[in-house]
Amino acid sequence: MSVVKKLNDIVEMERKTILDKLNELNLFDDLDFDMSKKIMEMQMPDFSFVEKKGKGNKRKYESSGQPRRTSGYLIFCKDFRESLRDENGKIENPKGVIKLAGEKWSSLTEDEKKVWNDKSKEKFEVLVEKYKETHPDYDPEAKPIKKKNEGSSTREKKPKEKKLSIPRAKSPIQYFVASLSKSYEEKGKALTEIAEEKWASMTEEEKSEFEELGEKSKEKAVQFRTFAAQIKEELLAEGIEDNKKALNEAATKKWYEKEENSSEYSSSDSE
Repeated sequence: MSVVKKLNDIVEMERKTILDKLNELNLFDDLDFDMSKKIMEMQMPDFSFVEKKGKGNKRKYESSGQPRRTSGYLIFCKDFRESLRDENGKIENPKGVIKLAGEKWSSLTEDEKKVWNDKSKEKFEVLVEKYKETHPDYDPEAKPIKKKNEGSSTREKKPKEKKLSIPRAKSPIQYFVASLSKSYEEKGKALTEIAEEKWASMTEEEKSEFEELGEKSKEKAVQFRTFAAQIKEELLAEGIEDNKKALNEAATKKWYEKEENSSEYSSSDSE
């Protein structure tokens, strides 16, 4: 039962209560039939705003319509699921299909998996070509943009303060996973597995870009640790608590301020 229906029922009950109360006060005899009928047929309040206040006010987003890549693993799972249907089109144990498909996929050789990954690539290329017919400037490597539905709230949000992260060393494969996230719909572990498969078949030249990024992140992580140790006494003198978390947060903030100042100085110097 909807909220509006419940409220209408309550109003209906209150109308009857009004008549009962008039009767208790011995005023009912003074009311003719038409008057009591009018009380029972009084216009119902409009409660439609109640439903609009619920889910309707939540921000909704619609897809940009850009083509999304379906991984070879998901295409394989769909095909595997269809192969389990009986004569009536039913699957005996639907809940166990995902587990069975995962086990089957793990048992495939790299060449067998490549067949499905090639199907993924071909399917994505077809979608891209079709999309480019109406969007010639489309770049499949760019991350899909989500846009708000019409009618969504236009209230401006306060800009969130950027969270500063401690410079840490990252592996080449982490940078490679990040690059794939722009064109794959998979996330987390599923995307990492795809990246690891692709990484294994890449040449040293193809890997060099990400290995260079990994080395740079290691260098920056070492530089930050040295910087944090050098300014520890300064931070304590400023009143920062003598614990690892507080000192790291304060050192991180100063680190990025130093990086920003260095960048501005370099720009002005070049001019």
